[in-house]
Amino acid sequence: MAKRAKGRNQLGGARHVDAEAGPAHQLASAPDVVALAQSAVLAEARERSETLAALLDLARVLAEARSVHDVAQRVAQAATVLVHGDRAVVVVWDPEERLLVRCGSWGPELRSGALSAPLPAATAQALALRGEPVLLGADAARGLRSVRAVAQMDEALLVPMVAGGDLQGAVMVPVVRPPGAAEHDRGLRLAGARTRPFAADRAGYLAGGRAERLVGLAGLAATAISNAVLLERICHQAEHDALTGLPNLRLVDRLARVGLADASRRQAPVAVLFVDLDDFKSVNDRFGRASGDRLLVEAACRLRAAVRGADTVGRVGGDEFVVVLTQIGHLAGAQAVAERIVRTFGEPFLADDAALTMGASVGVAMSGPQDVAMTSLLARADAAMYRAKQAGRNRIGIDGGPVVDPLCT
Repeated sequence: MAKRAKGRNQLGGARHVDAEAGPAHQLASAPDVVALAQSAVLAEARERSETLAALLDLARVLAEARSVHDVAQRVAQAATVLVHGDRAVVVVWDPEERLLVRCGSWGPELRSGALSAPLPAATAQALALRGEPVLLGADAARGLRSVRAVAQMDEALLVPMVAGGDLQGAVMVPVVRPPGAAEHDRGLRLAGARTRPFAADRAGYLAGGRAERLVGLAGLAATAISNAVLLERICHQAEHDALTGLPNLRLVDRLARVGLADASRRQAPVAVLFVDLDDFKSVNDRFGRASGDRLLVEAACRLRAAVRGADTVGRVGGDEFVVVLTQIGHLAGAQAVAERIVRTFGEPFLADDAALTMGASVGVAMSGPQDVAMTSLLARADAAMYRAKQAGRNRIGIDGGPVVDPLCT
């Protein structure tokens, strides 16, 4: 009968060693241990290699994106690939409105619902400072409860996108809760104890280093989102008037070309209205430039209110505005809009608590089959406007037609 040696194991329990087998038996299992260790190392190396390759592919894809929505959509698609999932949502932080706005999604079509969620500034700052995954469940921190509804996920892992210390948004993927994972939640919640970025893996929510992949993805996405926001801001400034926010002549011309091409296919005219404020210089001289600027902003608001949402209103000079009416159909419709503009400008403006009556002169030109660009239409509308001014102001000049006084009709 084999002799047995008795001792204590590391956990305090009894252990038995076969004295006859001795070291030879233990050495026999050593190759298996080494093989397992090598296999684990190789698996980890392969996982990291796949992660780096996937992130490199994403970096190349993001380099081609030009808009915030384009970046967000590509990031959402990449997130599903990186975590081997079927769904992801990307939200972008709007610091002025204090909203997380859903800009990209991938996977099953989302139900109609909220496109944005309010996020307190303090919560946004906390997400940016920590930059770590946060578990969003039914009992999420108060500042994040509405974010889950935007993603339409019962439980989600939110990975902040942070660039330059500022929150840019977040990537969200659904979480499938493994059995017995309830005790691991606390470290992943914003209001809980501080955790390392990859606590999600330790909790078993995203196995195989996939949370680590999401953190790497979020880093690339944050820079791309920040660059896209800057590019959109620059493009907007290049095509919009800084004071009124209206399109400038460059954008008006581009939009008019699209409208003219569409009108040509439909064999329908486009109308251009050139609007010039009467006696605006006297406002600047009497009340100063600041009052004049406020009056211009009010004028822009009145013009927008006088036309349809599909029409274009632009500022092309100091006190000169252009209105492009698409799908107008006929001259009578354009003239009716011009009359509405003259009447709305007949209402008093306020400058330093003083009520000012300042009218507007309008020139109207209709496109013909030969008109494919804004240049000729704008010149004809401008000439018609000057005829209206010469006839007494607060009037409408029709290109190739009479000057009309709508206040006397």
